[in-house]
Amino acid sequence: MDRLAKGTLLTTDSGQTLRVVRLLGSGGQGEVYEVDQSGQPYALKWYFAATRDPRSQLQAQQQRDALKSYIIPRGAPDQRFVWPLDFVDGEPGSGTFGYVMQLWPGGYETLERLVCGRVPTTDRVLATAALGIVDAFRKLHLSGSVYKDINLGGFAFEPKTGEVLVVDNDNVRTNGTPGAILFPGFGAPEVVMGRSPCTTVTDDHSLAVLLFYLFCRGNPMEGAKEMVNCYDLSATRELFGDGALFVFDPKNESNRPVAGVHEAVIKNWPSLPGEMQAAFTRAFSEGLHDPTKRLTDGEWVHVLSKFRDSLFECSNCRRETVYAREALKDGQALTCVWCDRPQQLPPRMKIGSVVVMLSPQARVFPHHLGETANFSAPIAALSEHPTKKGVWGLKNLSTRPWSYSTVDGRTQDVQPGQTAPIRDGQRINFGKVEGEIRAS
Repeated sequence: MDRLAKGTLLTTDSGQTLRVVRLLGSGGQGEVYEVDQSGQPYALKWYFAATRDPRSQLQAQQQRDALKSYIIPRGAPDQRFVWPLDFVDGEPGSGTFGYVMQLWPGGYETLERLVCGRVPTTDRVLATAALGIVDAFRKLHLSGSVYKDINLGGFAFEPKTGEVLVVDNDNVRTNGTPGAILFPGFGAPEVVMGRSPCTTVTDDHSLAVLLFYLFCRGNPMEGAKEMVNCYDLSATRELFGDGALFVFDPKNESNRPVAGVHEAVIKNWPSLPGEMQAAFTRAFSEGLHDPTKRLTDGEWVHVLSKFRDSLFECSNCRRETVYAREALKDGQALTCVWCDRPQQLPPRMKIGSVVVMLSPQARVFPHHLGETANFSAPIAALSEHPTKKGVWGLKNLSTRPWSYSTVDGRTQDVQPGQTAPIRDGQRINFGKVEGEIRAS
């Protein structure tokens, strides 16, 4: 059986009884249903039956084996993964099967809808989502697994907070697994050409493509070379295999985005700060055909967190713009990347080599205090004065007291829940490190 009727009863490998409640959606591999298990709602991914083609039969058997012997027993490497929990077989001889997983919480949207322009959000949310995806992949790789076939349909995010879910995990395999991929537009060239198994370094390339989609809303290899008459295997290999060329390659302009076709990429690329442009350029020029030059998850954490820390609200168009520290050092004026109007330099805090713009949405995390990639919970946030509108302070969200000292040498404690004023030259001691505020 393929389509499951409402009320159909199924039994999982662990002996649980499922009752089909309703169809939630469908895709190329199968359908997803809401099911009831002992009064609790779950989701069931149900695969279409394989055709009689031997290749289709082999792929179905490999998927079944991977779920039963590797993915389900291994368990999720992190809470952001909506992981397969139990296996379900169809009727004998039907060739159908599926797996049970948690239902998504409400309010999440797919990255596909984001890239298509159907989900409004902000750069801060995008940076938060990107950091969450990078950290999820770091946890996956540390567990000895690879995602293998990254694509936009595998991820969901909350448009107001940037919290992410990795929602399609049946393609996870052990590091070094050979095999074809379904989404060559995300694949590393050596995988597209069939020369390499799927590894953490091929995932590194695919992750960079996913991040480019997040911020530029297009594929980094789809430019003028995409304009072909027939999108066959040869064209795919030319675009994403040995012939792959970054649309903004600094040495070769033959694959630049085409006006009227790749408008989103043309519009969004100039709005990225120089460090993010440099990261993508390295990933898709040096790192394109040399896996040793690709960015690691740790490098992406540095780039993305610095980008998020640099965001502040434009006084004219009210969109988030970027504090371009390097441009200011070169004597350029601070302008909004969206409306190009000049900006007053907002308050900011330097912690080591990091500068955090003190805008209302800013947060300080353990990451800033030396616990690299720890964004689990903020230890400080901006808080507006209860009676003086427009006057902001830095609220202690941690469990430990801080102290701050002013330029005249006075020192005062800031207990958890209290707020330190934001004044030029003031220093805040967080216990492990110290931050210095600049407000002029």
